[in-house]
Amino acid sequence: MKKETKPAQPSRMKSLSFAVLLISGGILYSAGANAGECAESSWTQGEEYKVGNVVRYRGHNYQVLQSHVALVDAGWTPPNYPILWKDLGECSAAAPGAKPASEQAASTVAPAPAPAEKAQSLGGGSVGVGGGGGSRGGSSGGGSFSIGSFSPSSPSVQVVGQTQATPQIVAKKPASSVPPVSSITPTPTPGVSIPTPVTAPTSGVSIPAPVTAPTPDVSIPTPVPTPGVPAPAPAPAPAPAPAPAPAPISEPLPSATRTFRVSSLPELQGRINTAQPGDQITVVNGTYNASKDITVTVKATAARPIVIKAETVGGVEIKGAGGFNLNSPATYIIIHGFKFTHAAGGAIVRAGAPHNRITRNVFELTGEGVYLFSAGDDTEIDHNEFRNKRTLGQMLTVQGPGGQAMAQRTWVHHNYFHDFKSPGGNGAETIRVGLSGRSLSDAFSLFEFNLFERTNGENEMISNKSGSNTYRYNTMRDTTGDLTLRHGNKCVVHSNFFLKSNGLRIFGDDHKIFSNYFDSCTSGITIGNGDGNVPPVGNDPLTSHDRPDRVTISFNTVVNSNSSAGLGGRTNGLGATSIVFANNIIQANSGSMFSIGGPMPNSRIEGNIIFGSAPNGAMPANGARRIDPKLERDSFGVFRLSSTSPAIDAGIGSYPEVTVDMDGQARTGAKDVGADEVSSAPIKARPLTPADVGPNAP
Repeated sequence: MKKETKPAQPSRMKSLSFAVLLISGGILYSAGANAGECAESSWTQGEEYKVGNVVRYRGHNYQVLQSHVALVDAGWTPPNYPILWKDLGECSAAAPGAKPASEQAASTVAPAPAPAEKAQSLGGGSVGVGGGGGSRGGSSGGGSFSIGSFSPSSPSVQVVGQTQATPQIVAKKPASSVPPVSSITPTPTPGVSIPTPVTAPTSGVSIPAPVTAPTPDVSIPTPVPTPGVPAPAPAPAPAPAPAPAPAPISEPLPSATRTFRVSSLPELQGRINTAQPGDQITVVNGTYNASKDITVTVKATAARPIVIKAETVGGVEIKGAGGFNLNSPATYIIIHGFKFTHAAGGAIVRAGAPHNRITRNVFELTGEGVYLFSAGDDTEIDHNEFRNKRTLGQMLTVQGPGGQAMAQRTWVHHNYFHDFKSPGGNGAETIRVGLSGRSLSDAFSLFEFNLFERTNGENEMISNKSGSNTYRYNTMRDTTGDLTLRHGNKCVVHSNFFLKSNGLRIFGDDHKIFSNYFDSCTSGITIGNGDGNVPPVGNDPLTSHDRPDRVTISFNTVVNSNSSAGLGGRTNGLGATSIVFANNIIQANSGSMFSIGGPMPNSRIEGNIIFGSAPNGAMPANGARRIDPKLERDSFGVFRLSSTSPAIDAGIGSYPEVTVDMDGQARTGAKDVGADEVSSAPIKARPLTPADVGPNAP
C-alpha cells in the first residue's frame, strides 16, 4: 500500500504583466503571463530556449533560468530540470492549440520542491542551546538537539527537547518484496540547491544506456549479533544467476557520412588530419605500437561527430609511447572500443577541446602517470574499464584551463574502476577532480553509476578538489579508500552504496549528503576537523583542510561499521560549524554511535535512530531514539526497512533536497528515516556489479 499523502494545494502566482513577447528560433515565447493564464507556447523537445522564455507544460507555466537546447528523447522536461526552469505555478487553461507529442511522451517525474534554505535556519521544532550551554532558544518539540558553542570538553551543555513518541505506522508493501530493478535515465537531482545553475549535459552528448538489474550475488558480511537483541532475519540466499550472454552495445554509433578502414597508425593519423564532420574511421583489429601521440585537432558537430573506433570493442590494442591526444580545437570526437596499454600520461583531452566522448575503452597503462587526463568542457567518459594500476598517478584526473579554472560539466558514468594496488605515497587517487589551487572554482561535474572495487591506491579513492560536483548511484566495494570532499564547496553526495570501504570524509562548506548506504565500513561518515579557513571566509592557504561549515547530513543508513559517524579529531583543530545530522539510522555493535572530536558550534542533531550494543558516544539523548529499526536484508545483501519499522514516516524537519532514496525511488509525503524509503515504485538503482558497467555492459 502506498503512503497516504495530503492533496496538493493550488499554487499561487503573482500577477505578471503580459507585456513582452520574445521570438527565438522561429517560436513565439511569452515573457510573462497574467495570473493563472497559461503561456501561449508549450514546451517542445528539440527547441532552443533563452533566459526569460515562458512556456506551458502539463498545466504549469515555466520560465527559463539558463539558455539551452532541449535534446530530443533526453527527458529534459521542465519538472525534471529545476536548474534550467522555474515553475511559475499552475495555469487555469491551456492556450489554444493541441498538446504537442513531446508533452505526452516525456518523463513524468514530479516537479522538484523549492530549493533548501541554508542550514543555519534551525526550524522544524528544534531546540537551541546558546553559547556556553546556558541560554535556550527556539520552540520546544520535534525531539531535535541544537548545539551552540559546543566543545566536548564542556560538559555543561544542556539538552532540551521532547522525547519523540513512536509514530503511527502506515501500512506499506513489505520491504522484503523487492520489485524488479528498472532502468533510470540520469537527470540532475531535483530539489538540490546549487547557487549557480548547472548546465545539463550539452547537446551532442549522448544519454547513457539504462542500468540493467545487477546479478543478485553481492556478498555483504552478516552483522555481529547484539547480545540479547534479535538480529535482522537474513533473506534466503538467492539462486545463482545464469551466466550472462555477451552484452551488445545498446546505443548505436551515429550513422556515418563517410567511412574509412585503416590498418596502420600513420594511416590513422592521416585520416584524422583530413577528417570531416560525419566521418567514421575504423581501425582494423590488431596490436599497434605508437612511437608518439595520436593527435586529434579536427572539429565536428553535435549532429555529425567524428567517430574513431576499433573494429570490435577491445579488438585493437595500442601500446608504446603514446595514445590519443585531443587538443584544441577538437570538438565532437568519439573515441570508441580501444584497449590502451601504452605509457601512462598519453591519453589526454586538453582544455579547449570540448564536447568529446571517451567510451567503451580499456585503460591498463604502464609506468607512473595518469591513465586518462581530461580538461575539456562537456567531456563524457562512459562505459570504460580502468584496471590493474600499481604506480603513482590517478586512473582519472579532471582539471581545467590555466591554474585555477575547472573543466565544466564533465560527465563520468557506467565505468568500472578496479584493482589499484597502493604504490605508497601521495598522488595515487583513483579519481581526482581538481586541485587545491582550483578548489574555489565550480566544475558542475556528474559522477554516477560507476563501480569501484579494490581501488586501494591511497586513502582518498575519490578526491574532490573543486565545487558543485554531484556523486550519486555509485558503488564502492572492498576498498580501503574513501570518497573525500577534500576541497571545494556545494557538492552533493547521494544514493551511493559504500560496501566494505572507508566511507565518506567531508571538508568544505554547504554540502548536501543524503540517502547513502554504508555497510561494514572501516569508517562511515566522517566530518573533517578543519585546520584552516580558506577564502572567502578566511585567508588560510588553499591546501588547508577547510573547516566544514553548513553541511547537511540526512537520511543515511550506517550498519556494521567500526566508526559509524562523527567529527574527527585534530590537535588544535577548528572543528566544524553549523552541521546538521538528521534522520539517519545507525546500527552498530562496535565503536560508538556518534563521536565529536572537536568544537561543533551552532549544529543540530535530530530525528536519528540508533540500535545495537555500541554506546551512544557523543550522540545526545534527544538527538536520537534508541530503538530497533527492524531492518531486513534483501536478495542483494542490502539492509532495508521492514513493513513494521518504526522508521517509516518518522523523519522530522523539511529537508527539501532529499527527493530520492538509495534506490532512486521518490520520497513523497512524510519521509522514512534512513537511506531507504519503503515504496511500491520501481527500484531504479542497486549495488552495481561488473556486468552493469564497463565496455561490454548494456
